[in-house]
Amino acid sequence: EILWRLTRAARDVAQMEDTPKEKRKELTYEALECIRKATELAPNNFACQKWSGIVLSDVGDYEGMKAKILNAYVIRDHFVKAIDLNPTDATSKHLLGLWCFTFADMPWYQHKAAAALFASPPSSTYEEALEFLSRPKKRSPISTAIIT
Repeated sequence: EILWRLTRAARDVAQMEDTPKEKRKELTYEALECIRKATELAPNNFACQKWSGIVLSDVGDYEGMKAKILNAYVIRDHFVKAIDLNPTDATSKHLLGLWCFTFADMPWYQHKAAAALFASPPSSTYEEALEFLSRPKKRSPISTAIIT
């Protein structure tokens, strides 16, 4: 419980505008190390799964498009597992919706680059994205503004 909260705190500071660029990168990798430990200790904690996907996505900003594409399935799987573990968490559903939208909206040249890395590159549809993005409002009592 404490480790995923430390992960969130490190990421929150990394996302602040006044945090220097090098410190952002350091905090992002610190968050990754922390959430890996948390997920190893508590693989059935939905928050660990959710924050694993979030932080792994952030790391892609520093490692480039190839790393982002290689991690895409892992990120999706973390969000799916978080939803399986806590079906009422609106944030996990929203994040999976954003993941779906990102791949539905991927330009053709990025799709070709992804195809070079995978036999079957990550893909999704706008309909899948809409389904997950609208689910929080329909089925979850938790406000989408609250992030656990």
